[in-house]
Amino acid sequence: MIDQQNKFTLNILTPEKKFLEDQVSMVTVPAFEGEIGILPGHISIITYLNPGLLKVYQDDLVIESIFIYGGFIEVNQDKVTVLISDAIKKSEVNLQHALNLVEEIELKLLNVNDPDYQKILKHELAIYNKMVEVSKGV
Repeated sequence: MIDQQNKFTLNILTPEKKFLEDQVSMVTVPAFEGEIGILPGHISIITYLNPGLLKVYQDDLVIESIFIYGGFIEVNQDKVTVLISDAIKKSEVNLQHALNLVEEIELKLLNVNDPDYQKILKHELAIYNKMVEVSKGV
């Protein structure tokens, strides 16, 4: 069990709002290199985050599961800042809506010749495919 006195400040920010601010025991994030866990006293880092599930812990319990659309994390002493383009609580993810978006984007990709627009659509497709995966618990 993680010591209750051993916590750090977690801030999760989108361009529109402060999504979460709390004292937590641990957070796991979908980093570019794979999932990483941040505990109090973690070395300072800045890294890119992939779309996926961010989990917030108090002691040994997950208190919040958040689907993030990608972004960055900065770990500095006793403060962790997560800057993300958007987020939704896992409990609020609508599987059918995500599946519809995947289908819609896949159809668009069949008819797009512009490589820049294809790149944008592929990025969006990766986000919504990950959302479907997280929603299904895969």
